[in-house]
This record gives sequence, C-alpha cells and structure tokens, in this order.
Amino acid sequence: MSGCELSREYGIRQTSAWYFKRKVQQGMQSSEQFPLAGRVVVDEFVIGGKEQGNVISN
Repeated sequence: MSGCELSREYGIRQTSAWYFKRKVQQGMQSSEQFPLAGRVVVDEFVIGGKEQGNVISN
C-alpha cells in the first residue's frame, strides 16, 4: 500500500503515512528470521501525540 493510500485510509498526512510505512518496513526487515506471510494484523497503534492517561514514569 502506498503512502498516499495510507494517508487517505487513516485520514493522516502523507508524511506521517510514509513514516509509519517505513517503520513497519524496518520492523519487518529486522525480523528476517521470522518473515511475515499472508494477512498481518496490527493489534494497536496511535496516530498523533501521546495518549492522555497513559503516562509511563521512569
């Protein structure tokens, strides 16, 4: 799926869609020992800034 298609599908800027796509590609590349096949479902992701109420303290 192209960045333009991702942008339209999720209502985000093309730049954000491109970065998201690139991160997914990097994740897939780093796990070449365990290639993804068929339909891949992402459990959860956030578009935008940090979610309120989900603050992780160190």
